Parts: sequence; C-alpha cells; structure tokens
Amino acid sequence: MLLRLLLLFTLVPIGELMVLIELGEAIGLGPTLLLIFVTGIVGAALARREGTRTWLQVQQELSRGELPADSLLHGLMVLVAGAFLVTPGVLTDVAGFLLLFRPVRAKLVERVRGWLRRQVRQGNARVQFGESGSAWFWSSGAGSTARDMHRDVQLDEDDEDESGTEGRGRVIEM
Repeated sequence: MLLRLLLLFTLVPIGELMVLIELGEAIGLGPTLLLIFVTGIVGAALARREGTRTWLQVQQELSRGELPADSLLHGLMVLVAGAFLVTPGVLTDVAGFLLLFRPVRAKLVERVRGWLRRQVRQGNARVQFGESGSAWFWSSGAGSTARDMHRDVQLDEDDEDESGTEGRGRVIEM
C-alpha cells in the first residue's frame, strides 16, 4: 500500500507536468494557464452542484429510514472529483470530470461495493452494528480470521453460535 501511494504521489505529478509542458508548447503559455484556470472554476461549480444533489439524496434516504450507503459513496467520489478538478493538471481534470458523471460514479460504486463484499467474505474486514442500528465497517487486521468475522456479522441478537454465546451483529447484504 505504501508503495502504491509513493508511486501515486510521484508518477501522477510527473505525468501532469509532462502533459502541461507539451500542451504549453502546442498552444502557448497563456492558453494553457487559462485552460487550467477555467477547468478549475467550472469543475468546482459542477462538483458543488453534484455534491448538493448527493447530499439531498442522502437526507431523503435517511428520512425514509434507509441506510444511504451508495449515496455516501457517490458523495465521497464527488469530493474526490472536486479535489482533482482544483488541482492543476490535465490528467486530474479528466479524472475529476469523469467522476462527476453519475453513470461513471455508479459503475465505481458497484465496484467498491463488490470489493467491500469480498473483504468481508475473506475476513479482511468486519461490519458491526451498534445498538442504534448504525453500521461500522473496518479492516480487521492480520490476526482476525474469516470464522471470527462470520460470527461477529452473521448472528442475530437471539441466535447462539456453537460456543453458546449470544451474537451481537446482524446480517448485512453488500
């Protein structure tokens, strides 16, 4: 993971710099700076609009008593898109604008949901419900097994596992 972050924070800026230099040579310094400025402003406005729309959807789902998991993932992606769009560069702008399109975000939400589901099934992460019904998702670390995760997540409060202890979690569908 550390290697991936190191590569991300070194290769992306180098790629951005290369593209900006080539763009500057092709269209000139002024138009290149104007392009960076305009995409930042337009991107921030679009991110704000999408963020507001997503926030309203989260509120509607909460008012209906639903868990707004997908809407929260959409909101997180809009936040990342906004960060990409205010960062100078062509590559980050393209990624940011793509994340602002709802169909693209929907595909990514689907992939993230699948990844989270695999993490829970493999025992690499756990989902636990609090007394108020709130759900928490976290990485379980190296020492936890899939059997421990299964016992924590799959049992209802009235169920007992083979050791005779009452469960505390509820089944979660991801």
